[in-house]
Amino acid sequence: MFSKAIVILSAIILIGCNRKEPEPQQGEGLKIDVLGVESTKTTSNGIPSIWKAEGGSSTTFIPLNHDKIWLSGAHELQIGGGRNLVYFGTELIAGRARVVLFTYEGKKVLSDEVHLTLMTDRQENLYAHHTDAQGNLYLHASCQTTGYRTISYVYKIDNLLGIEKLDMPADISFALFKIPTGLISLKATYLQGAIEISLAHQIRGIEKVRADLEGYGEQHVHSAYYNQMGRLVLLVSAIRNDDKNPAYLLLSIDPETGKVVRYVLKLPTERYNFGKGMMEGNILSVPGWEKNNNRAFFLRVDTQTDLSELSVTRTELETDPLLPLTKASFLQRINGEIYVGGEQFGKACYWKEGKIVKLESGPSIVRSYPIQFLAYRN
Repeated sequence: MFSKAIVILSAIILIGCNRKEPEPQQGEGLKIDVLGVESTKTTSNGIPSIWKAEGGSSTTFIPLNHDKIWLSGAHELQIGGGRNLVYFGTELIAGRARVVLFTYEGKKVLSDEVHLTLMTDRQENLYAHHTDAQGNLYLHASCQTTGYRTISYVYKIDNLLGIEKLDMPADISFALFKIPTGLISLKATYLQGAIEISLAHQIRGIEKVRADLEGYGEQHVHSAYYNQMGRLVLLVSAIRNDDKNPAYLLLSIDPETGKVVRYVLKLPTERYNFGKGMMEGNILSVPGWEKNNNRAFFLRVDTQTDLSELSVTRTELETDPLLPLTKASFLQRINGEIYVGGEQFGKACYWKEGKIVKLESGPSIVRSYPIQFLAYRN
């Protein structure tokens, strides 16, 4: 049960938030805290923590039963006047995982808030989250209700902490977006020479589209985005069947027509892992690292194109040569600059203007990693 929850949390972290982060106004006094997780030998699921801008870290921003909480992220309510942060994730309550929201009003078990009856012996899974332009937070979850019927739904949390349940087609998603015609979630099924993408639409139900990858094998969807042209953009890695070299692709999907366009990224034949990026207009920025070298980077690519092969701009991230295995897991734009969060040799760090900043932990911490940057002004 604990390992399943950890896997779910890891997927959520890779998935993360799709929207462009609000940019603080230029000037003095900008501070950046870092939300993340620290693990000791006896807390393998991790302790939710905030590394403070002024130094040190805090674990007191949510209730102290950390061994039962899997934190997924933070969300800032757009109600003006000071910082109004809420935190969301899952908590083990009476032996079963439930989606929870930690607010200035206290903890809210979301199924209780919307009067949703869940089977007491079943876990509630949190698959994806999304924030729209109005500041509404959407949490995509699934569980079994009365009669052991599996249901999928979205908790919508507005800026006044109003909570409602929106029904979704029963599916296990890896990404959630709000598009003009409603909410839509994505699920990938890997076939021989193709990927089948299930588009679970809030109103229309599940529609399946097939992306042809003839000539490729070992396909993997790393992340998904929604661009200004109204296209879903999926970052995919695969192995070419002819020479067994890795290849990296973008799949552009029109969610209204189901049309799929495939683009090849002009990248060297190294083996890369990718974290969660962001779409700004039609420009995709995504962090990553090389599997066989201690190198990390982020890429930028224009998704508004008619070309079949796309040029990529790569920015290197500083690494400590004494510490192997660097991971660049997510990025955000803050005050016009790109910040990248990740870890080196199992310890949390981030990059500002490509320079590494290590996040210090106590001697009892055996592993740590960041989830999200929290920018604010005094």
